[in-house]
Amino acid sequence: MAGANARLLAAAAMLAAAVAIAQDEAAPPSAEAMMDKGVAAFSEGRHAEAARLFAGAAALHPQGGKEASARLMQAKALAAMARFEDAIVVLDACLELSPSAREAYEALMLRGESLIAASATTPHFHEAAVSFSMAMETDGISRQSRTDAALHLIDTLLRMGDRANATKTARRLGDQSALRERAAELGLLRLAKARL
Repeated sequence: MAGANARLLAAAAMLAAAVAIAQDEAAPPSAEAMMDKGVAAFSEGRHAEAARLFAGAAALHPQGGKEASARLMQAKALAAMARFEDAIVVLDACLELSPSAREAYEALMLRGESLIAASATTPHFHEAAVSFSMAMETDGISRQSRTDAALHLIDTLLRMGDRANATKTARRLGDQSALRERAAELGLLRLAKARL
């Protein structure tokens, strides 16, 4: 009888372990796991899959600190697919979540770039200039990041035909030859060739 009870207890323990394993396998992935898979998909160029994974991760942590990170990555994936209007919507949601200073800077920069790229016929230069200006004013970013935002702003002002404000902003930054060199590194060729 004691042996039968021991076998029953052992069988019950094995059954409980099997049920626990099955439940773990059937459980939905965590936000962290979705972020990791999204990062892997993004780095491998599978941007649509990455965007879905980042959106799923954000949904698992609504209003949390991790949601802003997930939304920023989702927007990067959308922009990589040239879905700029969708990226702008996601970036606006990201910025409403009180992201970290670095995330806010990246979101504002990507928002400005997406606004310019959103429409070849009617780029949103004014809104892009506002985004770049806000990126320049983000607390806690490096001097180089602030300069990069200013260069994007100057390039946008030149595109708008506002040479006076572009020149004024450029002169505040200092060494013009260093600025033109950095503009070329960033792919801002209009600014790299400009004499302000």
